[in-house]
Amino acid sequence: MAHRRTTKLLFLLCSLCYALSAIAGKSYYDVLQVPRGASDDQIKRAYRKLALKYHPDKNPGNEEANKRFADINNAYEVLSDSEKRNIYDRYGEDGLKQHAASGGGRGGGMNMQDIFSQFFGGGQMEEEERIAKGDDVIVELDASLEDLYLGGSVKVWREKNILKPAPGKRRCNCRNEVYHKQIGPGMFQQMTEQVCEQCPNVKYEREGYFVTVDIEKGMQDGQEVVFYEDGEPIIDGEAGDLKFRIRTAPHDRFRREGNDLHATITITLVWREKNILKPAPGKRRCNCRNEVYHKQIGPGMFQQMTEQVCEQCPNVKYEREGYFVTVDIEKGMQDGQEVVFYEDGEPIIDGEAGDLKFRIRTAPHDRFRREGNDLHATITITLVQALVGFEKTIKHLDDRLVDIGTKGITKPKEVRKFKGEGMPLHFSTKKGDLYVQFEVLFPTSLTEDQKTQIKAVLG
Repeated sequence: MAHRRTTKLLFLLCSLCYALSAIAGKSYYDVLQVPRGASDDQIKRAYRKLALKYHPDKNPGNEEANKRFADINNAYEVLSDSEKRNIYDRYGEDGLKQHAASGGGRGGGMNMQDIFSQFFGGGQMEEEERIAKGDDVIVELDASLEDLYLGGSVKVWREKNILKPAPGKRRCNCRNEVYHKQIGPGMFQQMTEQVCEQCPNVKYEREGYFVTVDIEKGMQDGQEVVFYEDGEPIIDGEAGDLKFRIRTAPHDRFRREGNDLHATITITLVWREKNILKPAPGKRRCNCRNEVYHKQIGPGMFQQMTEQVCEQCPNVKYEREGYFVTVDIEKGMQDGQEVVFYEDGEPIIDGEAGDLKFRIRTAPHDRFRREGNDLHATITITLVQALVGFEKTIKHLDDRLVDIGTKGITKPKEVRKFKGEGMPLHFSTKKGDLYVQFEVLFPTSLTEDQKTQIKAVLG
């Protein structure tokens, strides 16, 4: 009974450790970049690719590559052994350690060079064995600046050829079949063809599915996220690789250059004039000391007066001066919002200057009229365009061309809404809408023939 309790406790402990290890780091399946249900052939192919890629002979002095090479060998040693793989799937790495401590397996395991040598047949790295391989597929992936900054994932629709069963024999590398081909009247030539009745014939069919591409923080343009053997397949060989090549997508506020971000701010240069305090001769009124003096208020009559003066504080006077002030206007600022320059207002003697405040007011524009976060525009079209439809674009504030055309009928004064084409919201990535009102230009006169044709068409 005690032995049974110990076994149950050990099982729970191993399961807990396995769960914690799975959370803490990559599993052996993640290291070899294969699914948990991968076949032995998939594991071997994945090991071959990764071991050749990260071998120390190919990456001299690269500590990260050496660590990856060691992790790859450790993962392959476990997943290529059915007993160890079964233990690992149930109990994780701690289960393997417990198994080794109890005398199971091969103790400390094999040296990673021994694994590589056993797999490739040599101590030093050799050239990869020649195996027919399908085409690699390289996709330029536009990653948002937010995903590259924070890390994220993108769902991508992928279509590729899939091998499906087909009737009949197929060409393969299993067995040669001899047959006779007629090359003339009464003349036959013996031919040899690689065929096999045991290998089923196959055909290509196009199928699609979603691929989730994980984007790591700080990835650079040109770096690749590789899905091994998920490229184009080939009969009697292994599929190529699917590679997503990172490309930073354009951003509305920032431009990326390497690890640096650049931003452009619209500014307004304003000429500003204000009073400036300048030295002046004599004494000045201040709060330092009172001075008594007499003021004549009539013949032989004087009145004693008190004045706040100071000989130590220099006298000052106001003079008007001008200078340029640069006002930064942020995206989406509304009418009435203020840009404040503290203590840059009017000065005062024996006190601090007031503030200079620029209150935003949207200036008139030749194409657009602003109402809150929305933009309004008026476009004139001909009567023919109003009846049969038209193709037309309007140049936006950032020089983009917005398509406002239609194939339907447009009524005079009709207003159409173009979502998300308005003003940007202040401190937000959202945008208002664009409303376009259409004015229909009617002809000033029509000939009798034109009137007859219009009646015939419109009834």
